[in-house]
Amino acid sequence: MKHLLALAAVLLIAGCSSAPVPDAGNCSVCGKPNADGPEVRLVREGESGPGKQYRCFMCPIMEGLPEGGWTMRAVSGVDGTWVTFRSKDGRVESDPATAVLLAMDVSPGAECLNVHRVFADEDEFRRYLAAHPDLKSSNPKPQKFQDVLGGKSK
Repeated sequence: MKHLLALAAVLLIAGCSSAPVPDAGNCSVCGKPNADGPEVRLVREGESGPGKQYRCFMCPIMEGLPEGGWTMRAVSGVDGTWVTFRSKDGRVESDPATAVLLAMDVSPGAECLNVHRVFADEDEFRRYLAAHPDLKSSNPKPQKFQDVLGGKSK
């Protein structure tokens, strides 16, 4: 029961749905359809295969990233470029090294994919903001994955 309450609190903070929908095509964290979001996959160190799919890069962070090494692949928010993040010994590196994130707070009921995006570089980030003028008033800044993690990873 404590786990369900904790999950509900995390989902409210993340601005996602109030409870995961038990559907194989839905994200295990937010319960929203994976097909609606950019493809995001997380593979733990030592595992093979396509990895666990999530709706956006924030969902595995909210779930609690695994200790040890992991690799996350995500499709960028404008060009659809694959961006890879690798974690080892608590340090995250990206490929391309220029990759940045849009990681803004989400109000309850808002669409999290509008403010949780991966970009191959700051130019792609700026083009996304230009196409979403409603975000400009919040003055979002591009962030590195390591900075977004802060104290959120396990």
